[in-house]
Amino acid sequence: MKNYLVMTLGTSDIQVNVTKLEENGFQIDGNEIKSIHSSDGFSIQTKPNRDFKDTRLLAESRTDGEKIWGYGWKKIRGILEYPLVLPAIDQFFEENKGRQINTCLLVFTDQTDPHFRKYDTLFTAKILKEVLMDKYDFSEETFIDFPVKEQVTNIDFQYQEFAKKCGSMLNTPFDEVNQVVLFSQGGIDQINQALTLQFIQAYGTKLKLYQKAEKGDPIKLKFPELFLKDLNKQKLVEHLDKYNFGLIDHSLTNDSTIKSLAAYAYNRLELKHKDLGDHFSNFIAKISNTSLSSHRRLIKPPKKYIDPDPELMLFDLYMSAKIAHKQKRYSELLWKLFSVNENILKLRVNELMGCEMDEVYYQGHRVSFENNKLIEIIRNYNPATLEYLESKGFRFENPNRRLYEEILKFEIQLGKSEYQPLIKVAQRLENIVSKRNKLAHSLKSINLQNIENALGISILKLFEEIDQVLDVDGFDIYEEFRKEIYSKL
Repeated sequence: MKNYLVMTLGTSDIQVNVTKLEENGFQIDGNEIKSIHSSDGFSIQTKPNRDFKDTRLLAESRTDGEKIWGYGWKKIRGILEYPLVLPAIDQFFEENKGRQINTCLLVFTDQTDPHFRKYDTLFTAKILKEVLMDKYDFSEETFIDFPVKEQVTNIDFQYQEFAKKCGSMLNTPFDEVNQVVLFSQGGIDQINQALTLQFIQAYGTKLKLYQKAEKGDPIKLKFPELFLKDLNKQKLVEHLDKYNFGLIDHSLTNDSTIKSLAAYAYNRLELKHKDLGDHFSNFIAKISNTSLSSHRRLIKPPKKYIDPDPELMLFDLYMSAKIAHKQKRYSELLWKLFSVNENILKLRVNELMGCEMDEVYYQGHRVSFENNKLIEIIRNYNPATLEYLESKGFRFENPNRRLYEEILKFEIQLGKSEYQPLIKVAQRLENIVSKRNKLAHSLKSINLQNIENALGISILKLFEEIDQVLDVDGFDIYEEFRKEIYSKL
């Protein structure tokens, strides 16, 4: 795992200590812009360093920096200071004893526009590399140069440019990065802000952001943590608005209750009821003080295998279909509605017959045959039902949704009107079977208009009808999950 130091360079990163000029053989003269020169012809121009009387800044960082570079910084090292850069690196080594900086990324300006080039920090970077190699025993290979060449004060442009590049700027896969120490206060604000925001998003909690006042010590900022927390909260809210519980994980929150609530809801919507006992045996304790604890559709996981409740499996299947609609995943909505249609009929017939119709499936080679076990079950339930089906020309092979529907229609004829809403829904859903089959055999996507055209009503109207059949209120228990997670953000 590697450690990285990233620094943006500005015009204050190289300073001249005027109190040490004479002892090092330099003279100074001039008014606002003062010349510092030596007897061998070396000369640079300097300007005031705000309220700091003992130090001055290079008047033109590119022009005067190039002179220092050409003359040799070691010849004038006695009068140069680096009050922002060196303390930052010293701070790293103080806080990371025994660790090294594997790579130092220097961000500097090297503009193509001749009107602004004289203030570029290209030579600031060249000089600082020499200084750092001398003081910390860095090598040339330690450094990565990152010149910014255009639109240096356009934060929109810089933000987009760093978005494209920051993932590869360090030339290292994310998993190999231990930490990135960022000092982004030298130079141009728009570059610093854009770089900081993109590095926070790229490296998350691996990023350590520092700031240093001119005469103060470097301090570690909490801004990345605060920014990430707010950013993750926005993502959480977005996922919750769409009941997208599966995307709420450790990358967005450290709250164990939120993760447990989301994972439980996700597993149920994925119909992984058998797994609930293995992973959520302590779940009930986490929600004991919430409205969820007494919800009629809560599955309370035991410590061992759960035998899935068919009614709750159907409920969760239907909820996942409604959520697929909310998330505009219409192909998924289509096949889930198809599955709801098959299972909603089968469960009611199971109740009538007092057995699982799945258990009478013949699993052998499919040839024309009569499923005697199926015939016997129907006869034992009601001989009149068998006669009715025979009059309809049914071939008693394996049970299917058409058989289930006819059985329930006959029950309505016998006076059981409670099945009428169910048959109405089943007939609507049957209209989309051809759409589902067409989708399975083509490469075309399906859209909501296709589904609603097949249904003959809006999808929301269909949901109202299925809600009535299954006694569902909106998003039911999953709305309670959503509210409970919201309350903990």
